[in-house]
Parts: sequence; C-alpha cells; structure tokens
Amino acid sequence: VGLDKLSFTSSQVEVMRQELRALKPVLERTVAETEKLLNTIATEKAQVVEPKKAAVDQEVKQADIKAGEARVIKEECEGILAEAMPALNIAIAALDTIKRAD
Repeated sequence: VGLDKLSFTSSQVEVMRQELRALKPVLERTVAETEKLLNTIATEKAQVVEPKKAAVDQEVKQADIKAGEARVIKEECEGILAEAMPALNIAIAALDTIKRAD
C-alpha cells in the first residue's frame, strides 16, 4: 500500500511538472507583456501626465493669486459700503418724512 501511494504521488508530481513546463512559456510571455505595458505607462506618464500636472499646478498658483487680489478688492468694497450705508439710511429716513404736500 505504501509503495502504491509513493508510485501514485510520483506520477502526480511528474504530471504537475509537465503542466508547469507547459505553462512556463505563457508565464514568461505574460511577464514580458506586463513589463512592456509598465514601460509604456511610465513613458506616457513622463511625457503627458507630468507636464500637464506642472501646467495645472502653475494655473492653480495663478488662480490663488487672482483670488487673493479679488478678496482684497471685495474687502475694500465692503469697507466703502459700510461707510456709505449710514448715509443712505439717513437719506431714506429723510425721504420717508417728506409728504406729498411738501
């Protein structure tokens, strides 16, 4: 019984070795295709993605500068408006006191 199991196991190991030998070229081809694809991706990233990222980063910096400038203008306008509002309210109140007969 023990020799039969060893013989069976030996034959199974040989079948597995044959399967591995048959699959080895497929694995090697798949590895080569994967490496080629990774190289293509790396090249495209260096040639396309990185330059566009740099351009976008520059545009973001410029937009931040413009936003800061706009914020300063807004604050100035709000200050001027805050100064003008009391006079406007006084003028509106004065107009409310005028009657048609006046």
